[in-house]
Amino acid sequence: MTGQQLQDLSDSENGVAIAYDEKAKKVVGLLPGVSWGFLKPWPVFDYMAGILKNYPFNGEVLSAATSYQYGPVCIDVAYRSQGIGERLLDYQREVFSSRYKHTVSFVNVLNPRSYAFHRRNKLEDPGFFEFNNNKYYMLAMNTTE
Repeated sequence: MTGQQLQDLSDSENGVAIAYDEKAKKVVGLLPGVSWGFLKPWPVFDYMAGILKNYPFNGEVLSAATSYQYGPVCIDVAYRSQGIGERLLDYQREVFSSRYKHTVSFVNVLNPRSYAFHRRNKLEDPGFFEFNNNKYYMLAMNTTE
C-alpha cells in the first residue's frame, strides 16, 4: 500500500494499528486491518473474498460480510520478539470485533516464520489456496477470542 492508501484506510475504517516508541520517536510496528471492499482493487484479495465460503471455520462458513482481512504484521527488526505483533493483533481485533465476527489472513507457504507467529496467536488453518503460482495458508480466528 502507498502512504495515501494507508491514510485512506485509517480514515475510513480505523484500520491501521501502530506501535510507536516514544523514547526513539518512531513507528516500530504496523498492522493494517481492512474490509474486503476496501481491498477489491488488489486481485489476490478479490480472489480471497470470493473463495472464503469454501473454508469452513468452527462450524461456520467464512464470508466477506462477516470477516476482515489483516496483515501484514510489520515490526522493526530491532523490536521483534518483544510481543509487539501480538499486542497489535489483540488491539486490532478489539477495534474490529463490533463489526466483524472473524479475522482472516493468509501466509505464503514459503514463510514459516509468519505462519508460526499466526499459529502462536491462535489463528486456525482451515486450508490452502493458490494464486498467481503461489500457495498460501488461509488463516482465521474469531475476533472475540
